[in-house]
Amino acid sequence: MQAVCKKRVTAIVLLAIAPIVQTLAIAILNSLLVSFLAYTLMVCVGTTVLVAILLWGKPDTSSRAAMLGVSPVKKDQLVLGLLIGFAIDAIMVLGFWLFYKVFSDAEAVRAVAGRLGIRGGIYLWIAVSGLVVNAVAEEFFWRGCPHALLGLVPDGNGKKLFGPLQHGALARVLIVSLFFGMNHVGIMLTIAPSLPAALLSLLGIFLSGAFWSLLRESTKSLIPSLVSHVLVTLGYSGLLVFYFSIA
Repeated sequence: MQAVCKKRVTAIVLLAIAPIVQTLAIAILNSLLVSFLAYTLMVCVGTTVLVAILLWGKPDTSSRAAMLGVSPVKKDQLVLGLLIGFAIDAIMVLGFWLFYKVFSDAEAVRAVAGRLGIRGGIYLWIAVSGLVVNAVAEEFFWRGCPHALLGLVPDGNGKKLFGPLQHGALARVLIVSLFFGMNHVGIMLTIAPSLPAALLSLLGIFLSGAFWSLLRESTKSLIPSLVSHVLVTLGYSGLLVFYFSIA
């Protein structure tokens, strides 16, 4: 029981620290690029490695991998991740076009981004690196470690498209999704052209995180949510490119 409590407390602490680090990095470093790299490498990658090494004794490699969600998936589970990713992208694009004139100011976004170190073609590099590195790192940090620490057991139910949810699954989904949304508050309040745009974006981020956590709980694997996250990152990267390309 003491070990279980220790894991749960550790999960909550890690989830709470991430938004603080992300927000402070943006405020202190005054560079979106540097803070992005610091968050990805130090928080997401570093924490995942430490958790895998320190908190589960010395299980064999396959056991540790399964606890983090690195386990085989069925084709239909992978397709489900793809479909959810495309659906979120479609909603993002639709929302962008519906509310662009009301909520967005491309010139203001470019000005803020410039003050944060994004000038010239650097935003494209950020989009690509976010697609390749950040989506993967975030999935391990947000869906890999905390779900396992909070009680998800890799019991083999992932062989089904929708495996039965384990005890506490909805609580884990809610907790992780709330902190995942909070993690984006600092950057959205900084880069969003208006408060309504920031709030809409944060709502979308929370719901996306909830879908990914449900995928993690249902399939017992990180792969479907990772694939979905990569597609969504590609979608908002495209929107950022559009922001900077319009006159």
